[in-house]
Amino acid sequence: MIVLNKGSVHLDGSTIMLIVEMMAAIRGVRAIVEEDFGTDAAKQIIDKTVEIAKLNSSSIDMLDLGTELMSIIAEVENNGSK
Repeated sequence: MIVLNKGSVHLDGSTIMLIVEMMAAIRGVRAIVEEDFGTDAAKQIIDKTVEIAKLNSSSIDMLDLGTELMSIIAEVENNGSK
């Protein structure tokens, strides 16, 4: 089971089940991002988010992350893809 609350996370269950739940959550978020910003932006945002999540740093600057993700969205929107 994965429970998120304002940036904190509680994980409980087997490794396989946690991975399955993570994949389902990523798919769900990607579908929402695709609806809002298109397929290209969704792919870039998910890729960037996973890349950052793999970092060992516990002090990821959420403002910097938000700024970077917004620049991806703006770039895709400027290219006219959705």
